[in-house]
Amino acid sequence: MIGETGACNNYPPPNQNWQQPYIQSITTELDNGVYPNVHALLYFDAPGSYNFTQGGACDWSLKDQSGSAALTQFYIMANDPNFTGMITQNNP
Repeated sequence: MIGETGACNNYPPPNQNWQQPYIQSITTELDNGVYPNVHALLYFDAPGSYNFTQGGACDWSLKDQSGSAALTQFYIMANDPNFTGMITQNNP
């Protein structure tokens, strides 16, 4: 399980959308077997704006905004076979 991960949606300079490509890269790496034992992921989804010591603010909110399709990409990743559950039944 990846206990916490996230990316800024708009982090200046320059003001770019980091979330969608970041989540897409996680999906690609899982599908390519880079991390075969990962079966769960927790995304750090914190609303609001948080300042960095380097200047600028980070919006960690996972949503489709400012041309970013981050939330849509997260739904795609969540439906990836790497994260589908398997129910097993114990036979007596």
